[in-house]
Amino acid sequence: MKYPAFEQLLSPARIGRFYRAMNQDRQKTILLYRYNIYLSQRMFGIMHIFEIALRNKIDEHYKAHFQQNDWLVHQSRIGGAFHGLRSASIIESHYQKLLARNQYTHDRLISELSFGFWTTLFDRSPFRAGGQKIHTIFTDRPIGINQRRINYELDKIRQFRNRIAHHQPLCFNANDEVDLSYPEERYRLILQYTHWLGYGQSTIYHGLDQLHPIFTKIEKLTRRF
Repeated sequence: MKYPAFEQLLSPARIGRFYRAMNQDRQKTILLYRYNIYLSQRMFGIMHIFEIALRNKIDEHYKAHFQQNDWLVHQSRIGGAFHGLRSASIIESHYQKLLARNQYTHDRLISELSFGFWTTLFDRSPFRAGGQKIHTIFTDRPIGINQRRINYELDKIRQFRNRIAHHQPLCFNANDEVDLSYPEERYRLILQYTHWLGYGQSTIYHGLDQLHPIFTKIEKLTRRF
């Protein structure tokens, strides 16, 4: 695709950051934009696995803690641990939608709830309401890693996921300079929490964990300036 058509397709405002970062070199602008897409694709594949692994560990924890297979619905109702919290209203909303479609199962409700919902269970109020043990799902975490640290870092992963989901560039810093420290740091964080969940990252991300070739291609573009 020629650059004018590429710019018209995606809008000058969106492409402008890439264009300026590449010193107005049109060919490199297109390359940088495409490499950023490849980076987002591969990161989202890793996020896909991590998100499901995290919510399944939380589900296992609370099934055992509350001794209920459908703890989400029961613990969001009057008398339940999460009743009155925002998390309970989110559960109830999705539950009612599934009921209206005659599609409710516990597993389907789990899949309907967002990554943001699962990470907020580590916030102070849901953490206390849920028995103050949810952080123990990270069985391989170092001594001293507590709920507050986990909550903070999971929220960083959540924000990163949302950047990808909303098609925001990953390759810039706050000054619109090409800088890969942000995706690299979030990538390391995801691998760290994967390990703390008790999974071997090389096993569960096999075939998906190929970010470094994209990092290298982006770095080569910037070395020429």
